[in-house]
Amino acid sequence: DYTSKSHLDRSKTQLPWLIYLQGGPGFECRSPEKVSWTQTILDKGYQVLMLDQRGTGLSTAISQSSLQVRGDEKVQAEYMKSFRADSIVKDCEAVRKALTEDYPEEKKKWSIMGQSFGGFCCLTYLSFYPEGVKEAFLFGGLPPLRDGPDEVYERLYARVKSRNEGYYAKYPEDID
Repeated sequence: DYTSKSHLDRSKTQLPWLIYLQGGPGFECRSPEKVSWTQTILDKGYQVLMLDQRGTGLSTAISQSSLQVRGDEKVQAEYMKSFRADSIVKDCEAVRKALTEDYPEEKKKWSIMGQSFGGFCCLTYLSFYPEGVKEAFLFGGLPPLRDGPDEVYERLYARVKSRNEGYYAKYPEDID
């Protein structure tokens, strides 16, 4: 938990939590003070939890040699399953329950934010534990689409074009 300089009494304010799920898989989170958006989130009244997923950060890394000592291929495959998004989400839900144990019922949900593989984890979270999520922010990590992504991208391009036109109307000096 990266704390802001505002010295809030967290036991009284019970600020809402936002958990960040890193991309990868296999990448650890950077320290919150080294992430450009952390202060913005803190200023909006959240507490931030940067989760190092299984096998990253201070967790034991997976390697060929560490797998071999676990047993045969079947045992190794079973072990590897514990690093999937569903297991990461189970970890998150256990952490959420522990962090919000003393919170009133209306404050027990938290916000989730995921980038790339973390976006997949967010979607998995919404599938398995929607009751624990107040809001979700995804930056990549969209699931496969039934008929391909073209329809989604066509709508996105139109929206980006419109937003850019509005921006350039307001800030014409940025056009170049």
